[in-house]
Amino acid sequence: MNSEIVIGLAGAIGTNFDKVISLIGLHFSKAGYDLETIRMSCLLNEDVEILERDVNYYNDKIQKINDTVNNEGKKLEKKTRKDACNQLDLNDIKYSYLAYKAIEKIKNTRRKKKRVLILNSIKRPDEVNLLKYVYGDNFFLVSIYSSYEDRKNMILHESYNDNDVECLNDLFAKEKDEVTEGNEDVPYGQKLLRTYPKADFFMHEKFLFEDTERFFKLLFGYPFITPTRDEFAMHVAYGIMCKSSDMHRQVGASIIDKRGNILAVGCNDTPKFGGGTYWDGDLEDHRDFAVLQNTQNKMPYVDQVREKIREDIIKKLKQLATGNNKKSIITFLDGNNVNAALQDSEIKSLLEFYRSVHAEVAAITAAAYNGIAIKGQKLYCTTFPCHLCCKAIISGGLKEVFYIEPYPKSRSKYFYEDMIVDKPDNKEIEKNKVIFNSYRGVSPTNYTRFFMAKNKYERIVSDKINKFDVNTKSIPALLKTRTPSHYAYSEKYVLKLW
Repeated sequence: MNSEIVIGLAGAIGTNFDKVISLIGLHFSKAGYDLETIRMSCLLNEDVEILERDVNYYNDKIQKINDTVNNEGKKLEKKTRKDACNQLDLNDIKYSYLAYKAIEKIKNTRRKKKRVLILNSIKRPDEVNLLKYVYGDNFFLVSIYSSYEDRKNMILHESYNDNDVECLNDLFAKEKDEVTEGNEDVPYGQKLLRTYPKADFFMHEKFLFEDTERFFKLLFGYPFITPTRDEFAMHVAYGIMCKSSDMHRQVGASIIDKRGNILAVGCNDTPKFGGGTYWDGDLEDHRDFAVLQNTQNKMPYVDQVREKIREDIIKKLKQLATGNNKKSIITFLDGNNVNAALQDSEIKSLLEFYRSVHAEVAAITAAAYNGIAIKGQKLYCTTFPCHLCCKAIISGGLKEVFYIEPYPKSRSKYFYEDMIVDKPDNKEIEKNKVIFNSYRGVSPTNYTRFFMAKNKYERIVSDKINKFDVNTKSIPALLKTRTPSHYAYSEKYVLKLW
């Protein structure tokens, strides 16, 4: 049967993608799948000469997208598969040229055979969105965590000259010292910090064989794989996260004991008198959105405070203006450039003025409210804890923290470097410190899809336990009837846009 699986890899510079690809190929070969790799960065080489000759080439492509969407997009959209998104964000196409080139190559090289295609590697969330749109359940994003030291050694051990080594050292030094998402005003470029958390499965460099094998078995519906403690706890954290009504972001946290029992949960939301946070349907609702609806200024409270800080800074600078240039200085301070600069400053990262209790603190206080001891236990959080939560984690006696999304606004490492360690390489430095670890396992967004028994092969066959022989399975259980014919129109739609 003609079957196709597309796997995108995401990871920081220096990640050993070749080893991941080799192991995926090893496991999928058991089911008769051929391995094909598409190196995303090489796809640009096909257009380099055109780009060098005509600087307007890319802009012309973007204009073509706009024209095609306006003129023909709606017609093609009606023909796309039933389970596709009803609307495809134009930005997902504009800023996903490499994904488009990958789709084009996948279509042009398709033959009647079983194959697993590896996209090495994906650096933008727009690319993930576009590939998900086209291939649906046949596309999986796998994010791989690799330590700073291992990645650095991986690159520096390659054949580079002295200048290259110096540049790479500078790059890694910047990465280690700065937690940044880059300039978000620029639509192009790499945005790995926003791509990594979108994974369907998270792997760790130290356990690549185990992780790739487990991922393979889950895809093929091995009937007796059940969640790990980590996967269950993060699933619970993700579930309580959905309860949050915070206007900026949703975060969830759970605390478990060594046996995997849930001790407490919490999400970021407005605290409620008597303990906990509000539920939808409560007679009294003092969550931010409910309170702000009845005020003239609809701006969230934290943004109101930040705005007052900016205004106060400008006001005080005006008071300092003296001499013959006083009038011009005041005029300059009233200009849009100064206000814009302040808006883009660290003022926007101030966390102290949120009304919401943070998810980690909500979980810790919930445990205290119910008289549950959490000393030495683990906390699972959908996002890396901020410095406000970090001190509560330390003082609460928690031993280990697992997280998925990075949080550039956090200053936890800066304030508590002597009390926490993030993804330690050396076991010695773990002593007397709270350990922060990158999450490993099935994404909480795919928890039910991967673990529901109806998405697996039968556990009992002819009144006996199913031994499960992957060689007898033509396609993964999660795909069922998902063959290339199901996304032919989606491919046609996207390729015609370009």
